[in-house]
Amino acid sequence: MVTCTINRKDGSKGAWLRGNRRFVDEIRNQFLLWRSLPVETVLHYRKAAAQKLKNTEEGVRS
Repeated sequence: MVTCTINRKDGSKGAWLRGNRRFVDEIRNQFLLWRSLPVETVLHYRKAAAQKLKNTEEGVRS
């Protein structure tokens, strides 16, 4: 499960709602796409992400 909290800091409420509706729709579409991928593809992306995160953590330490 994913939880996303969005807080309006300024601007009109209507513009904020319109803009975030598009954002939420895009996130939803990405999750739907992710669910449709073959297992092998998901595993490939997970491995690539883990490697990038490992490289990032090593860069922070040095």
